Formats: sequence, C-alpha cells, structure tokens
Amino acid sequence: MEHRHAEFVDTHYDALIQRVTSVMPITDKMYESRNLTWEVYSKITKAISKKSQIRELLNAVKSGGPALKSAFYKVLRDVQPEVIQELEGSSSQTDHEKQVTESHHQKVETEKEEVKTHRPENNIIRWNPSSIKYRSEIEELRKDSCRKKVGNLYFSRSNKYIIGSGGSGTVYLGLKEDGTEVAIKRITKDQQKSKDFENELKHLRDLNLESKNIVRYVDLAEDEDFYYLALQLCEYDMEDYMENLRQEEQKDKALRRIVKEILLGLQVLHQAEVIHRDIKPGNVLIDSGKNARLADFGLSRKLEEGRSTVHTARAGTLGWEATEILNQDTGYKKSSDIQVAGMLMYYILSDGKHPFGDIKDREENIKKGQHSLEDLQDIVAKDLIEWMINKEPAERLTIDEVLRHPYFWDDDSKDAVLRKLGDRPEIQNYEILAKLHKLYIEKGNTEETDPTVALNINEAFSELKIENEKKRNDILTIVGVDLKNLWKLFKTAEEITEGKHFSNWKSELLKIWPDINKKLPEDVLGLLRVLRNKLVHANFTETEEKQWIIARVTSVMPITDKLYQNRVLTREVYSKITNAPTPQAKMRELLYSVKAGGPEVKSALYKALKEYEPYLTQHLEGSSSQAGHEKQVTESHSQRAEVEKYQAKTHRPENNIIRWNPSSIKYRSEIEVLWKDSRRKKVGNLYFSRSSKCIIGSGGSGTVYLGLKEDGTEVAIKRIIKDHRKSKDFENELKHLRDLNLESKNIVRYVDLAEDEDFYYLALQLCEYDMEDYMENLRQEEHKEKALRRIVKEILLGLQVLHRAGVIHRDIKPGNVLIDSGKNARLADFGLSRKLEEGRSTVHTARAGTLGWEATEILNQDAGYKKSSDIQVAGMLVYYILSDGKHPFGDVKDREENIKKGQHSLEDLQDIVAKDLIEWMINKEPAERLTIDELIDEWSDINKDLPEDLLGLLRVFRNKLTHGSIDPSHTFNSSYLKLLLKGYRPCYDSENRVRLTGIKLEGETTDNTDRAGTQDWDATEDLGKENKYTMRSDIKLIDEWPDINKDLPEDLIGLLRVFRNKLTHGGFDEQMFDRFPDFFISLHRLAIDMGWDCTWS
Repeated sequence: MEHRHAEFVDTHYDALIQRVTSVMPITDKMYESRNLTWEVYSKITKAISKKSQIRELLNAVKSGGPALKSAFYKVLRDVQPEVIQELEGSSSQTDHEKQVTESHHQKVETEKEEVKTHRPENNIIRWNPSSIKYRSEIEELRKDSCRKKVGNLYFSRSNKYIIGSGGSGTVYLGLKEDGTEVAIKRITKDQQKSKDFENELKHLRDLNLESKNIVRYVDLAEDEDFYYLALQLCEYDMEDYMENLRQEEQKDKALRRIVKEILLGLQVLHQAEVIHRDIKPGNVLIDSGKNARLADFGLSRKLEEGRSTVHTARAGTLGWEATEILNQDTGYKKSSDIQVAGMLMYYILSDGKHPFGDIKDREENIKKGQHSLEDLQDIVAKDLIEWMINKEPAERLTIDEVLRHPYFWDDDSKDAVLRKLGDRPEIQNYEILAKLHKLYIEKGNTEETDPTVALNINEAFSELKIENEKKRNDILTIVGVDLKNLWKLFKTAEEITEGKHFSNWKSELLKIWPDINKKLPEDVLGLLRVLRNKLVHANFTETEEKQWIIARVTSVMPITDKLYQNRVLTREVYSKITNAPTPQAKMRELLYSVKAGGPEVKSALYKALKEYEPYLTQHLEGSSSQAGHEKQVTESHSQRAEVEKYQAKTHRPENNIIRWNPSSIKYRSEIEVLWKDSRRKKVGNLYFSRSSKCIIGSGGSGTVYLGLKEDGTEVAIKRIIKDHRKSKDFENELKHLRDLNLESKNIVRYVDLAEDEDFYYLALQLCEYDMEDYMENLRQEEHKEKALRRIVKEILLGLQVLHRAGVIHRDIKPGNVLIDSGKNARLADFGLSRKLEEGRSTVHTARAGTLGWEATEILNQDAGYKKSSDIQVAGMLVYYILSDGKHPFGDVKDREENIKKGQHSLEDLQDIVAKDLIEWMINKEPAERLTIDELIDEWSDINKDLPEDLLGLLRVFRNKLTHGSIDPSHTFNSSYLKLLLKGYRPCYDSENRVRLTGIKLEGETTDNTDRAGTQDWDATEDLGKENKYTMRSDIKLIDEWPDINKDLPEDLIGLLRVFRNKLTHGGFDEQMFDRFPDFFISLHRLAIDMGWDCTWS
C-alpha cells in the first residue's frame, strides 16, 4: 500500500501543486501526527503564498521516502478526497482527454476558490509565524469566521484575542494582510484620545526613533468609531518576562541586558529630543528575539528647539512619576525620565520592588526623596540607581552618562577608562603633587589659609629641589600658583575611599603582584596609580555624534589651522591642540587659549566660527534666519497643512487616501501629483501610478515606483514579476527584510507587501538618493569629505548587522546603497543575499552579483561565498566613494581580469590612512582581509584632525603600534610613511622600553648611511619636501613605557600606575576587577568630582 501511495505522489507531483488548496490543514495534521519536523513545518508556514506552501510541503514529502508519501496521501484523502478521486480516475484517459479534463477541473477549482474568497474566513493569504506564545491563538484567528477586517488588518473582538488594555485603548492579536503578526491597539475617536493617538503615531513614524529597542510601527486603519494602530507583536511585558525568568540560572545576566536595552531605547528618544513621560514596567515589551523595547508614546512630547522643558498638564502613571512633577516645581525634562527609569531599573533588578516603597506611601516618598535600595545586593547597580533617582533633577546623570556608568563596563571598557584616567597629568605627576601637598601641611597651612601668606609654589619648588623646567610647567598647569588647589584632589580621594572594599587593596594585591611599592597609600588614588601602571597608553576617540552633542563645533581643526596660519595661535598652542586626544579635548584647549588671549584673539575665533560654523553662531545669537534643516522642517509643516486642507475639500472616491505624511524633499512634487491622480492604481494597501514620471528605479529584479501606503506613508514600490527565478529571489529578499536581527538604521526598511495575478509589490522605505546621485550632489559641498567618511562608516555598520546575523549580501555596489531623508546610508537589495547555515562559513551557489563588483575568489571559482567576499567588494565601494567614482581595479573593460589577478591602484585617493584600510579590505587573499568588526574599529580610529605633517603620521603609527596592529612589511603608496614602516620595527630594549629600531633604509633618507642600530628620529616641519629627515638622538618618537619597579608614592595614583605597568608587561589579572567591586564606582565619582572625562570609545 505504501508503495502505491508513493507512486501516486511521484506521478502526480505537478498536478498536486495545481490542485491542493487546503495546504495548511494538511500541513497541520501531518505535523500533529509527527510526520513533519518543526523545521519543515515552520518553512511551510513562512512561505509567502499558497503555491509556495504546497511546493515546500510536496518537496519535503517527495524527499522523505515511501512512509512519508503514504502519510501525505492519507491526510489528503481526508481533507481533499476529490483531488485523489480526480487524479486516480484520470489514469485511463488519453493525453488529449487528460489535458481537457485538467483544464476543466482547474477552471472549476479557480471558480470555487474565487467564490470561497468572498467569505471572510478565507481571505488571509499569508501567515508568517514568529510568535511562540501566541501561535495557537493566531492559528485560531485565521479560522475564526467572526473575525473583522478593517483596512489591511484582521482581528477579532473576542476576549480570547485581547492581549492588553489601558487608558489608551484595548490591544488585540491580529494579522496584517501580508501575513505579518501584529498587536492592534484600538483607540476611540474622542478628542483627548485622538490627540494622544496622533502624538503617538507621529513618534512611531519618526525615522530618528528607529531602533531595536523601540516598538516598531507596522500599519494603521480606521473606521467610523476607532483608530486601529498595528504595532510589532511582542511576547511579554516586563512583569511577565520577569516571572518567566525567576527559575532561570542566567537570570541576573538576562536582566542586566534588558536594563541596558531599555536605557538604549531611552537614549534614542532623548537624542531625538523626545521625553517619554510614562516609563513603567507595562510599557516595556519583550519581542520574540528577547529584545527589550520601549512602548506607548501617547504621552510623549518632543522638546521645541532650544528648550529643555515641556509644560503640560500632569501625565504618567501613579507611582511612576518624578519628584519635581509631583511637587509641581517645574515641567517635564529629560531628567524626569531618568528618575523614573531609575525606579524601573531597581524594580527589574530587585525582583519587583520599588525604591520608594509600597503603593500607599510611594507618592509621598517620591516627593520627599525617601528611598531604600535594600533589596538589591549589587553595589555597582545601587550606585547607578542612586545617581538616577536623586531628588534633585540637576544631580541626576544624563542618559549618555547613565550608559557610561561602571555598571555597564566590561573588562575592555574598564581597561579603557583606567588608561584614560591613568594618563592624566595629575596621575603622571603624582609623586611631586604628593610631596607638595605634604610640604604644604608641614608648613602649617590648611585649606582655609590665606593664599597671600601661604607657601608659595616657587618656594616649594626650591625646597623640594625641583629644577626641571618642564616638570615645573606641568605642575603649574595642574595646580596653578595657589597650592590650595591640591586640597580638592586629596580630599576627594579620601572621601570616596573611606569604607570601600578596596581600602585594603594592598594586602590583597601583594599576594599576586609582589612588586607593588609598599609605600603606596591604601586609598582610591593609590589603587588608581597601581592600575594605571598596569595599562598601556591608548588613543581615545569619540563618535561623531557624541562629538557634536558635547562640543557643538565639528570644524575644530579647520578653525585651529586658520588661526595658526593667521598667527593668532603660537606654534606651542597649535601643537597642544593638535595633540589633544579627542575633538572635545581639542576644542577645550582652543577655547582655553582664546579665553586667555584677549579681545583680538576672541574676535579672530568669532570670525572663524562664522565662516566654518555659521548655523551654530546664528543659533547662539538667536538669529532669525533659518538654517537649511529648519527650512526643510518649515517646508514640511506647510506641506502637511496643504495636505490637510486638500483632504478636507475632497470627498470623491478617487481621493480616498486619508493621510499623506510628507518626508521626502526630492520627490515631494511627484507624490503630490500621485496623491491627486484619479487614475492611480491600488493593490492591497498600496497606491501607485505606472506613469513613467513615477518610476524611480529599475533593474534585474523589477521596476521601482513612487507610492503611498493607505496610512499616508511614502514608499518605494518594487514590482516583481511572478516567474520562477525572480519569485525565488523575491522570497529570499522578503525573508531578510522581515528578519528582526537585521533591523538597523543602516539597512533599508520593509514597509508592506501586496500582489495581484502577475506581480508582487514590495513596499520599502522611500529614500532620496542612490550613492551615485548623492556623490554628485556633494561635489560642490565644502564639507564633502566629512560627509563621505560618515557615509562609509554607515555602510560598514549596515554590513556589520548583516554579518553578525550570519547573512552575506553578495551584491554590494553603489546602486545598492541608498540615502534616506535624514541623510543616513542604508544597504538595500537582498535578493541575492544568503544566510549561512549554522556552523558553516561558506555559501555554495551559482555565481551571483554585478559585473565588476565581485570578489577575486568568486571570479576564480576558488571557493564559495564567505563574509570576506563581501569585505573585498565593500573595499572597492569605499574607494569608489572616497575617490569620487574611481574603481581600485580599473576601467570596466579590464576590471574583471584585474580583480582575478589582484592588480589594483589607489592613486586617486590622498588619505593614507583610508588607503591602508582599503588595502586590507581588497587583499587578494580572503584570509588576509579584516573582518567587519575589525573594520569598524579601524574606521572609528582614523583621526582626521591630525596635522598633515610627519608628526601627525607618527602619531597614527604610534597608536597602531601600541595596539599591536601594524605590519612593518605592509606597502604604502606614501614614500615617507613607507620609510617609517620599512625603516623601523618595534622592540623592547634592556630596560623594557619600546624603541624604534632602524634597519637598512635603502637610500631613502638624506644621508645615505646604513643604519642598523637603535636610533631616534624627528621630522622637519617642511611639509613640501618628502624624505627630509634629521637624526636626533635626544627625542623618542614613541613614548617610553614606565618601569613598574619605580619608587611610587603611597596613594591611589601610584596604584593606578602599577596596574598600568602590569598590563604593559602582560602580567595583569583582569579578574582583579571582581576583587574590588566598588573601586570603579569610586573612580567614576572621582572623575565627576574632579571634572575628568572618563568616557571611552
């Protein structure tokens, strides 16, 4: 019998694809009887159409052997007996009769299906299962004859489908017409709720709030009485998730991650100047990937430009409001969110306790600032929460500072902070400072002593026999003339050491580090000094966004250069600015110099600011003229007003688009024409016109049209013909676009899907430009290079998201990089992308990609596709962008052959550091290319503000050498950098100091001597002449690294230095971080009290 059933399936395979219409009931039965695995079942349910589903099912059955074919036959006989009767009765027919019968039955089936689809229960085409928790309910919803359809959304008002409720409305389980699972919030159309709804909708659609940690907007519909807001379906709210985690072994680790993700979501809001105003456990949702997402923005408000406060009626939830709101002291600030986020953090980490007590006393305790953290044992977490829930808004940390708190530091970031603080001049010169402080006290001086009668700094220098002029200047820079300034450093250290775990650090660490100087004091400064000596020097940079927020001025080096060229700044000051480690530090040095320089210098800075930062000066002076961005906002506002007026006037059927939310500048006029066009076409939830003026792109996968979604969202609609090959690429692209792991600001966003008899219509986020158009627009821009560097980094960040999710793009090229209305770069077109199978590093398929944009190993057919294949092509793209459209492998006629041979040229790019990075990326050997994570690190490390002379290059070289990432044999096109890398290599001398060791320079220096010993070199300042070097034996190009056996003072800073030396020599035990859990929070407080920057990159 099994054999006969198997023969039936094999014989009628193609006919079964055409005739089987009840594919999911058959699949469900086979899964329930364990004939299908979960993997196969999931693959079938995720297929985008019934035809695709039956194909997946029959392919699984066909490859499963006689037993599985027999099981399929039996289920088919139960569910669709007429199919078996028809096909088994057809075996005696002639070929002609078979064709006629088949045609007739197909027509009947089509008619039956068309009749069926008018009944509500059969009009959901797809279901893409992702939820585990709600799977059975959604399956029931699909079969529920009482379900309702509004717009593009299906749901049922039955109580069993309600998954939430609150002041804003009831939340139902639902399905979108394209098969996406959604949570549908039903909001009554009354005046107050409609206002909150419009506010929430505005925030959900804001591109600046796009984040993995903010709940995602999906769709919108409405009827006469309600709005239906469709949001990403999540699995749990915070309380349910905490309940599920209670018995988990890794509970603490999971909760720490959740806390950080909540705060990252809040950071996105605050950076976009949005205050949430209703943070609480119920407004944190956990998605199917176990990511925390902030939700419910009905009460959220955006700050007006230049304002820090929102004044409205009281909003929020009882027991989850800030002190100043309850006391009615002020309006809502970002710090109000911070305090409530601190309450939520404690609630999560203490298993449901509130820092301000039980509900009956909570509001009064919040008003008074009376709290208890006794249910939390983690002292570092408690320290952070103390900062956040401080009664005084001004004393709370900002969201960026919260995320920089030691609670979130891993070992790498702890290293980074210790290196940064350990290299401060206060730490470097601490021996002398300690002696000065001691002498100051011995002479009978106190903190209150009048400076005019206290010990003079010069007298102190003489008494301590400090004669070195450089040392004297360093000390003067730190403390000034008045030695009273020393009190703050020592007093702060004493206060934050008292009662801490690390106050007896010496007895602990002497067991593992016997070389610690026993004279060091057991306070935070002593420990800091030991740590500092264990660490190597590091170059710290900050992200471009952070630089802008903190410093506001992005053109610090062009301004500095101009002031130096005009002789406003001295060489010494200029050098000091250029050598500062971060743009923020550079700006501080510049302003310090200008402030001390009198009216003429200040006037020169003002003029330079007006030239390089006109928008900033206009903003600070309160200028009435608008910046370009403000103009766009005003223009967009006017356009919205026009849309609303037009909507109010029109009642004809052809004007049935309820909303239009303008965001595009480039396509504004075309969308307005489309919006009014009575001949436009509607497919599913999408409106577009096939007019040639609405075509914005075309390629192998299909034509791309301008369009509007029914909720007013502007979209790009990719129309894909339904043939076998293109459908496969389309299904693949759709799978990647819907993958939550690929959600990113640097990947184009999926919006919707529709189809008709001939085409799929894939609606994607509308972007303004492809890469080539954007480069063309930038050609005349003054800050073109800076913009292009940012774009390159964003492309790499998008690729990093793909690679971390195990996805290889396989078609990277300029046309697949789009620039959105916020000028963010987004990777697009995933039709050729493939996901690596678990445990595999290679995808083996037919050759894919675009001519001239393929990797060496693909063209040579040496291997399948790896992540490194993407890296090489991304390197070609980076060069293309930075060289104004050139390709590193030459013109198109020779390009493929050059790629095969690895023959490239980077002569059209002047930036030597960028060239080095591209060299790594486009290396012929896949194994030699950097990974995407290494690339991101390297790209972030490139410092464009270095002076364009040999000293600047040496600094790059020194930082690379310190990190151990330099290859002395690597070839650079710049002859003077080649001289450095060929002529020197790092080594340790007998005193454990890093030196530059020369080798034969092959006549590349001005004196033609062979140099094989240890030499120190310095460059001339002559920028116009390459290879002019003079030998200097008294200057070291790379700093000596400190000796751990040095006599160190008894204080925290001495301890930091010991730590630094230990790490330098590879003897640092990073588990030491766990020995003193409160050391880093004390260090954090020391930095804040002393005004030291302890951020890291």
